[in-house]
Amino acid sequence: MTEIGLQYRAYSTSDATTAATVWETRTKRLILHGLVISTGTAGTITLYDENDTLIVVYLAANGGFIWNNENGVKLRDTGNSLKVKHSAAGNIAVTAIGKEIVD
Repeated sequence: MTEIGLQYRAYSTSDATTAATVWETRTKRLILHGLVISTGTAGTITLYDENDTLIVVYLAANGGFIWNNENGVKLRDTGNSLKVKHSAAGNIAVTAIGKEIVD
């Protein structure tokens, strides 16, 4: 297993009611270590990859969420990208901290 190192990806939009890619991994596997999410609009925020729902958060307007996992959570398959979807249109920002590995 070859590690690339700890990195982050920041994503923001005014409408994530359709799937938006936060971290694209074409030929590697993502190990997620942390998330910072904020939203200007109340609703349900879902982070997922092509196979699994990873985290579902219910936030109030102008709400935020911080998640940290020292050991990391490995996405199931190589090439699966981290995506976000919001139940309502409005500003959302996601910062993901993790690393990519080559199995």
